[in-house]
Amino acid sequence: MAWDNVGENAPWVNEAISNQIVASKRLALASIGKAAAVFGEDWTPQNREWVKRSAFTYARELTSLAKATASTSKERRDLTRRVLQSSAGRTCVLIHAASKRGLTLTRSGLEKLSSEIWPWKDCGEAVRVCLKEKPDGTHRPTVDLGVRRLALSYLAGHVLRAIWGVAPDEFNRRGKGTHAAVGFLMRAIENDRPWAFTADVKDFYPSIRHEVVKKFVPLPENVISNCILIPEGVKLIVPPGYGDSEATRDTLRRGIPQGSPTSDLVASQLLGMLLEPIAFDTMCARYSDNIFGACDTREDAEATLLALSERLRTHPAGELTLHKQTVTHSDKGVHLLGYLVTTNANQERYEARAFPSPSSCSRWLSELPSRLTMQSIDARQDEAIALTLEWLRCWRSSDPSCDWIDRLLTRAIVVASEPTDELS
Repeated sequence: MAWDNVGENAPWVNEAISNQIVASKRLALASIGKAAAVFGEDWTPQNREWVKRSAFTYARELTSLAKATASTSKERRDLTRRVLQSSAGRTCVLIHAASKRGLTLTRSGLEKLSSEIWPWKDCGEAVRVCLKEKPDGTHRPTVDLGVRRLALSYLAGHVLRAIWGVAPDEFNRRGKGTHAAVGFLMRAIENDRPWAFTADVKDFYPSIRHEVVKKFVPLPENVISNCILIPEGVKLIVPPGYGDSEATRDTLRRGIPQGSPTSDLVASQLLGMLLEPIAFDTMCARYSDNIFGACDTREDAEATLLALSERLRTHPAGELTLHKQTVTHSDKGVHLLGYLVTTNANQERYEARAFPSPSSCSRWLSELPSRLTMQSIDARQDEAIALTLEWLRCWRSSDPSCDWIDRLLTRAIVVASEPTDELS
């Protein structure tokens, strides 16, 4: 089996057992808070107690698995199988999936769905393909999973999170995100590491070989195929009018499909293998297929990227290469995940600041007209200012009254003043 190939000392296994336990409990108990919206009018006291019992049972099962990661492989295999077979677990992940899809279910409907999903067997749902536009104007194919396939993906992800735990340098996960990733870089710069480096792995998700996933992911092969990968027989629905639909289907089937809850977790663990042996005076982290960090000299930053490139060429996941590599002094401004991170030049100590990058501001201004609902010019200008200030709240800035915000608001007013079909 696939899990026989995963030793107790696998390079990405997180030894912080307490973090694994906390993460496992949170994943299970989160279903209680989501159940009220899913059940709607069927959210009776009896159903509330049923969901609570299921959630606490699932939490205990995941916690036992998290505690067993340092135990014998046989014990871990048995506990993994028990969680995958758990009816309480299927109830909880279906609530997660229904909440994500915005569905309302009765208890009988949820129990029927639970009887129709089994991690060792394909659920039979087709997979819709979404085309996500990238900053360069091209499109990245991602998957839009139905409630059954989404629930199975959540189940596999919860099991893997209990086994692998939470890596401190992994930011594309619940409780972290782009703001935390940028905060990591800001702290690194303020820690007298002014030379920042960024890169991403070219075509990382499609390049990961299935045989590598089945070797390193500690789940049965059938579960990996049905819950993480897209089996050959699954129907992929590509939007009409989009180029070569067969090439898109081949891309999604060839590697790990982007867009599922488990894909980022598996990809992040494989990518994390690169970062552990970096021996330079470096603070290095990852967000999805992006790698970033900071060093005290330009030479160390360039040497770090060179070492990562060498390791990628021999990575067991496939033939991988770094691209979009940059080495930048923080005084010049570092672009990361839609942010622009800068420091003041010629100061005694580095004080990092972060703003939305010029490209992020341009995208926002291009989207702004479609968000405006008012008719008169004055009302549209006021609405544009309010919406832009709301958008800015998600960005980290040490000086909310700085000049660049005034310039952005001025540009938003200009956009709102342009005539529309309704006003012409």
